[in-house]
Parts: sequence; C-alpha cells; structure tokens
Amino acid sequence: MLISFNILKNFIEIPKNISPKDVGSELTKSTVEVEKIIDKSGYLKNIYTAKVENILKHPNADKLKLADVLVGEKKFRVVCGGINLREGMITAVALPGAQIRWHGKDGFVELKKTEIRGEKSAGMICAANEIGLYETFPHADMEIMDLSDLNLTVGADLSDALGLNDVIFMIDNKSITNRPDLWSHWGIAREIAAIFNLKLREPKLYNQSALNDARSDVHTKLKIQSSQLKVSIEDYILCPVYFGCVVDDLEIKESPAWLKNVLISLGQKPINNIVDITNYVMFEIGEPLHAFDKDKMDGIVVRRAGKGESMITLDEVERKLDESDLVVADFHRAQSLAGLKGGLLSGVTQKTKSIILEAANFDALTIRRMGLKHGLKTEGSNRWEKGLHPHLAEIGMRRALQLILEVCHGAKISSVIIENKNSDLKPITIETTTKFIQNRIGKKISEKEIVSILSKLGFKVSIKNLNNSKFKLKTSKLFIGVPWWRSTGDILIEEDIVEEVARIYGYDNLAKTHELIELTEAKHQPQYDFEIKIKNYLSVGCGMSEVFNYPWASKKILDSLGINDEKHIEIAHPSAEDNKFLKTSLLSGLIKNVEDNLRFSSSFTLFELARVYLSGYEKFAGDDKLPQQPKMLSGAVVTKADPFLEIKGIVEGIADFKFKTNDFRENELISINRHKSLVILCGQEKIGWLGELKDGYYEKFGFRKKKIAFFEIDFNKLISSRETLLSEKKYSPISEYPCVERDLAFELNYTIKWRDILNEIEGFDALIEHFQFLSVYDLINGKKSLAFRIKYHSNEKTLTDKEVVDIESKIIEKLQKKFAANLRK
Repeated sequence: MLISFNILKNFIEIPKNISPKDVGSELTKSTVEVEKIIDKSGYLKNIYTAKVENILKHPNADKLKLADVLVGEKKFRVVCGGINLREGMITAVALPGAQIRWHGKDGFVELKKTEIRGEKSAGMICAANEIGLYETFPHADMEIMDLSDLNLTVGADLSDALGLNDVIFMIDNKSITNRPDLWSHWGIAREIAAIFNLKLREPKLYNQSALNDARSDVHTKLKIQSSQLKVSIEDYILCPVYFGCVVDDLEIKESPAWLKNVLISLGQKPINNIVDITNYVMFEIGEPLHAFDKDKMDGIVVRRAGKGESMITLDEVERKLDESDLVVADFHRAQSLAGLKGGLLSGVTQKTKSIILEAANFDALTIRRMGLKHGLKTEGSNRWEKGLHPHLAEIGMRRALQLILEVCHGAKISSVIIENKNSDLKPITIETTTKFIQNRIGKKISEKEIVSILSKLGFKVSIKNLNNSKFKLKTSKLFIGVPWWRSTGDILIEEDIVEEVARIYGYDNLAKTHELIELTEAKHQPQYDFEIKIKNYLSVGCGMSEVFNYPWASKKILDSLGINDEKHIEIAHPSAEDNKFLKTSLLSGLIKNVEDNLRFSSSFTLFELARVYLSGYEKFAGDDKLPQQPKMLSGAVVTKADPFLEIKGIVEGIADFKFKTNDFRENELISINRHKSLVILCGQEKIGWLGELKDGYYEKFGFRKKKIAFFEIDFNKLISSRETLLSEKKYSPISEYPCVERDLAFELNYTIKWRDILNEIEGFDALIEHFQFLSVYDLINGKKSLAFRIKYHSNEKTLTDKEVVDIESKIIEKLQKKFAANLRK
C-alpha cells in the first residue's frame, strides 16, 4: 500500500523537525512495516515555473524560436520548438542540472547549456512528457506545458507549485492484514498523531440537514425515501448499510491537476473527475465508493444474483453469475458486482449528467469469495476483505459529496437515502487493571500514561478505584471503550489493550531483563526410545518407507472395506465431504498410499506410526472430555509373490517384542483373507493383527496382479507388554555345551495350521529349547508342505546324535498319528 506524506499532512500538522524518514522509522517500530520511502520531488529538481516575456524568430531554423523567459527575478534565453509558445504564457523551464527526457527516447539525461543551430540556449521550455508529467498534463505532439490557468507563482519550484513535492511510504500489506482501519491515510494519520503526540484533524465532510437527520446509527434502523431514488436491500447480512445519493448537473471531465497528481503518486490511473473522487476518498478515508449513471438506473436493489444471470463489467468482460454472488442491481438487471467492479452499462462516461453515489458496507467473506471466483482483485476488494465498520460508509459518502461540490462546479446534491437494519456491531468495552497491563509489559508504566496513550488512540477510558482494606491494597479497574474503527474484531481482550499500550510506549523503552526459568531434571521416557528403536528397525532393518497421513479417513475407502462409519467421530467442518470422519484405524490411509505408489513401483513396503481416534472418552489434563487417541503401528507389504510370510517375519522381528499367536481365524476385518490372517496376542490379550487382503478387494481398489498384506498393532499395548516382559526378565549363564539344530518338513492336509503342530510338540521333551517356523507352500491334492526347525540343548552335557534322533523319531511318530503327517525326504 502507498501512503502520501502530503495527504497525511491534511490530517496532522507535522513539525519541520520530524522528517519523513523519522515518520517511517517510528511507524515501523510501532504499527506497520514501511518497506521503502520514495521522494517524488527529486526528479523535478532545477525545473521552475516561468513566464514567456518575448519571442523572436530563430535566424537559422524556421520551426524554432528564441524565447526570453522570466524565472523569478532572472531572465534566460532559450531555444524552443513548441507550437503553442506565446508571449505571456506560464510554463515550465528546465535549467542546467535538471533531468529531462528527449523526444522519442527512453530514460532521463542531465540537461546542459548548449547551442542549437548557432544560438545559445540557457535551458529548455518543457513538454509534459519530457519531465514525466504526461498523464497529468496530456498534450498534442510538439506542445509545451501551458500552466497559465493554474495561477502559479513565477519562479517557484515546479514540484512545489504543482503539489508534486511529495514523499511516498511503501507499506507492506501483510503487516496490516488485521487492521482494516490502517488501509487509509486517515488511519495512518491517527497512528502518527498518537506516536508523536500531535493533534488529529477530522476530514472535511459535507454537512446537509437531510443527511444529518438520516445519520447512520449501528443500533437504529432508519429509512428515508426520496422520489428520485428508491433503495431495497434483500439481504441485510451481506449488506447491513447502504447509502445512496443523487447528484445532478454534472460535467464529466478531467480532474484538476492536484487530484490527478495524488492518484498517480498512489499508483492509480486518473479517469475523470467523478471516478477520481471516489478513488481518492477510498485512499484517504478507507471507504470504497461507486458511482452509477443515474439515467441508466431504475432504482437500487442489493440482492443475490440469480442462477444463470450475467453482466458485463467495466473491463468489458462478461461475468457468469450465480446465487453466491452479491450484486447491486436496478429493478431490471444486475448493474455492479458488489464491492468488486461496476457494470459497463451503468458506468460514468462523458455523457453522464447525473449520478447515484454509492457508499455501503458489504460482507467481507462474500467479497473475498467473489473475488477468487471471478479472478478479480481491486483496491476496493482489498479493503472489503478486511472487514470495514458500517459507520465508515456515512463518512465516506459525506467526504465524497464535499469533494464533488469543490471539484465539480455547479453540481447539485438532490437526495440522500439510507437503508439500515439493526447492526450486530455493539460498542465494545474491555475491563482490565493497571496492574495487569504493567505485569504483561514488564514495566510499571504509570496509570496516567496508560490512559494518555489509549486516549490518543481513540479509546475512551474510565477508572474505578478498588481498595482492599483487609490487605491495604490500592488498585484501579479500567473500563476501556473501543473506538468504532477498531471494533471489527481487532480489539477484543485485555491482551489487545496491553499491546496497544506497549507499542506506543515504545518497545525500545522497555529494559532488557532475563527471564528466570526453573531448571528441572529431564524425565527419561523409555517409550520414546522404544518408538525410535521400532522406526529404525522397520526403516533400516526391513527397508520400509515411513508415511505420514492426515488424521481423517476416506469415507469411500471405509465403505469399500465394509467398515461402519457410525463408530467414527465426525469432523464439524471437513476439508472435503469424503474426509469427514477421524480414522479409527491406519488401514484406510495405507490403502490410499498403496494406491498412489503403485503408479511408480510394483513392489514396496510402507509403515506408519500415528494416533487414531476412538468414540469413547478418556480424561486428559486440562480437558473435561477428549476422544481416546491411542497410537497404532501399521504396515503394508506389496509384492507379486506371497506377502503374508514377509509381513509376518517383519512383525516377528520387532525388537524386544515377544508375542504368542493364538489360532488362524477369520479376522475382524471382512477385507482380510481368513486363511492368511493372524491375531497377535501377548499372553491372552490381543494387541494386533496381520493378514493378506482378500481376493475380492483387489478389484475394488485397483490392485490387480498384486498381492498385499497389512499389519496393525496397538502401540500402547505393545509398550505395556514390553515393560512387563522387561520387568520379568531373568538372566542365566551361557551354557558350556553346544546346541543341535534339525530341520523337519511334513506333507500335511491344507487345513492343519502351524499352531496345531506347535501345540502338540511344545513341552514334548526337556531337551527341546526352541521351535522356529521356516516355510509353507502348497502341494497338489489339497496338501501343503510345512517346514520348521527344532533346537536341542542341554546345560549338563553335549548331546549325542542318537539322543537327538530318538526325540526326533518320537515327534515324527506323534505327528503322523495326530495329523497323518508324512515326513518329506
């Protein structure tokens, strides 16, 4: 945002000892971030107003003339080719040292004394484009600047004479996002007045009894109808305040030079006197305005657009509208996209004789959504999006009417109309104490100074003394009335008041102190060590990739898995309709990860350690009720071969994790293959499951020609079981005698499981130390091969081959009788 130092001086009288640099520095410290300070007068140095006193023919050139010009009390002879040069005219003369631009060339060069066709020239009479003022003073080719009608003092610096001796502050918009009052010169002037303790002048407003009688009051609905203008508001939520005023007998033409210069310096292209006034008021006061050609309007209706409605805006683009758009229409069609851009049909042109001037208050969120939808971003929408106070509409209207009377001679203000409902914006009063402010700032700023600072910022402060006779304490309670321009959500709580006092008092004036921090011994939390250990095992040891998913579950995936979403916690305002439930399992997220990664690889492994959200409640410190949020560990193996054994091996290899498997049975998830699924138990407690995806679900998720297995473990229960096992861990000396390992493979019926075998041979003989599953694969005729390893060991002697063979023979015999198992050779 650009701020003009000259416009600021309309509101505050800035002493000469306070430079623009000082203003920029103090604003940056306390209010906004001033990125750059630009001196606009520098490029007009050594250019003055001058009077042409005498004109002679050039002896050596028919198109050139010799002009004697008076600059103050000094006379200079210059060579000039301006076709409109005449005696007595007031013009601009550049003397040596000035920066000028030659005709047809880019860039500025320094002017020097020269000789043109044998005649010396002490300077140059300037055309507007030669000194960068073409937009302010447009002219025909070969014409010089004619300033005769401006009543200027001869010999004055041109920048002073034309009001171009301005300084522009470039302010970072991000630093004022939460301060709609600062999107104007008036708002910035308020801050400067408070910082430098200067008196703030109010803007000069039009004062008409009809307008005063219809004064906007945020608590009262007033309605004045005029025979010339009728206003209807169909949605007071989107437009709580609307001012309309008819101005007749207008002549639409160029704005005066001062107005054009100001707009150009603020980056706004001048259009005509009426449009320029509305833009100027927006920059000066902060209220965006709009003017309609009255003869092209039949009343005013503020409403939502109809489905299929369209309009052509001032940029000659046809806009397709729907019910989400807010428009200002007449009784026949939409004439303006409210707060964004006017319509081409009702725009002000040179033929316009009467206008309807609009000053309103539009809903900030609606304007923002419309801007994004239509790809429109304007100076006006920038301000609407921040949330302007309804009271600003009246001030903007009255300021614009005043300027119209000053700039447009003969203009007649014919009517004023207000449509206003009871506004929800009530006066805000914040209660706090001097002690609270002092404690938060960290310095005992006196109550008198606190009140002074707040008063300079427009707050109304009343004080109530509170005396505690029991403890002989004296303190004051402050009742702080928030000014209307800060009542749009900016100032709401005590801490906001603390910030106001601190920034104006000056952060540099606060002494640096070291915060006293009590150091406590860090408490060792072994569960985090175990978490890191598990992640390292899965990522480094197993080569798995860790994924991080959002906490919500896809309803589409839940439905595909056959999971009832009634047990899920529903999100109040989901990012998308498909993501409206918090997940109770990590499986839904992993399925989406598998789906995404299959586009790049046909074989990979993934894992995730994250919280899930269960519908039951548990007590958390500082909260009454929160959902249960246990941590779960989940993984996926994707391969063209058999992923079940691989994922089982991954789970078995989790460091320090001991579990006992119960039976292979149908898993709780209907999507898991009951013949290739395993419930993970620690003792008799279920802590997780693993299994391969059922065949019918590969088509649902588009996983054709792939085999996928998943596991999921309750990480909290895993930690608990580990801590129990660690507490029960017993140590024994290393045996002096070697162990013997033998592998056996049996041909079995397909229905017989490894758990069945294990139940039969566990505890079979004291010399058997450990059983280890090795492999299983299908044979013909409903048979399968199952291989396992037996570890034999004695702490008393070295086992002989005969001792091992005897035990092994008994195991073979038992399995043959029990399961008709045949030993494979």
